[in-house]
Amino acid sequence: MDFIYLLVATIFSDNFVLSKLLGVYPVINKSNKKISIVQEGILVTISLIVMSIFSYILYTWILEPLNISYLTTILFSLILFLVAQLTVLISKKMGKYNNVGISVEQIVANSIILAAVLIGIEQEHILYSVIYAIGAGLGYTLISVLISDAMDRVDEDTIVPAFSGIPIRLIALGLMAYAFLGFNGIAP
Repeated sequence: MDFIYLLVATIFSDNFVLSKLLGVYPVINKSNKKISIVQEGILVTISLIVMSIFSYILYTWILEPLNISYLTTILFSLILFLVAQLTVLISKKMGKYNNVGISVEQIVANSIILAAVLIGIEQEHILYSVIYAIGAGLGYTLISVLISDAMDRVDEDTIVPAFSGIPIRLIALGLMAYAFLGFNGIAP
């Protein structure tokens, strides 16, 4: 039951984009194609899961016992680059996401991945860390799709030119963050 609470809390009330303001740039700088947004979300979630497993094992079995946990950020950044490279390479070889246009740099620059892994290693079990990573990836995908849908409904011609583009996306993101505050307390 704790797994479900952790997953729901990570997707809704503890969403990285809305509550921690991480991964905002990839969310607001998107095309409005839902398929490519969902495919990118899948690749980010896969990278998060693989990264959380490797990082949890590395941290609990090597860094902590050797008392060199100060190398965590540097090593996790290197592992993130390798995992992102592997994820993009495998997805392109499989041919599933050739039209997404996501690159290794986009996955590495997404601050949600490194933040979720650094917070996930503090969990008491590797399964909690993986559930946390899944929730972070699903929450990122959910917000990306919702912002895209909100921007589809906005009439760009009626917006003051100073607010068109990224400013209106940030305003929509702020209103969405305010709406998602209603999910606080849903999971104990």
